Amino acid sequence: MIPFYKPIPAPPAIFKDQPLPEQNANFLSKILFHWVTPVMKAGYSRPLQADDLWNLTTDLKCKTVSDQLRANFLSRTPPSKRLPPSHPPVNRLTSPTNSSSSSKVVTHPATRHGRLNDRFTTAMPRAHIK
Repeated sequence: MIPFYKPIPAPPAIFKDQPLPEQNANFLSKILFHWVTPVMKAGYSRPLQADDLWNLTTDLKCKTVSDQLRANFLSRTPPSKRLPPSHPPVNRLTSPTNSSSSSKVVTHPATRHGRLNDRFTTAMPRAHIK
């Protein structure tokens, strides 16, 4: 029998304090994603942890990108055309089950009148509907 290739597990937290190498990678390395190869090798040898990944630069962090998006949106959309804030969706797994409000099922307006179901059944071939 030929044994399968089983690499030695990579040491923990390999790239913890290193910056993301994508910014310093050359054009060909960016296109072929060659700059990701070291972390893929580590992931092949053992499961990756959060400490195994590179540090993100400030311009790539979610907080920075979301703040830029919000600022651009607010600068381009006049207050009269902005939609009112919507209510967050209810998570049925974490909401209390004995509450009467959580037991109500909220349906889409199109499904209340059956229009959505009618469109679905007319789009499906009759052979699949029993």
